[in-house]
Amino acid sequence: MSRVDERLTNLANFASKRKSHKTKARLLSDLEEFLSSIVGVSLYEATPRHVCAFLAQRETRGTARTTIHTLVCPYIGTRNAEFCECPKQMK
Repeated sequence: MSRVDERLTNLANFASKRKSHKTKARLLSDLEEFLSSIVGVSLYEATPRHVCAFLAQRETRGTARTTIHTLVCPYIGTRNAEFCECPKQMK
């Protein structure tokens, strides 16, 4: 194995152990499972509507932490939304 191949393998192993990688992998797995339950739709056949349905389903289960801003919220698009009073789930 060349040094470049060895380095690439080391980087891949390092990345796969990170919490963010595991979270993304779990989210992808959840999305693929959700899509397959909708008349056998694969990830490559999914439409934006399918993805929105998945996100809405996650919100109703309370597993997401996304703030759903109102149209007049001054914190839309900012990362400093600690004082935002918009809901954390769709209702």
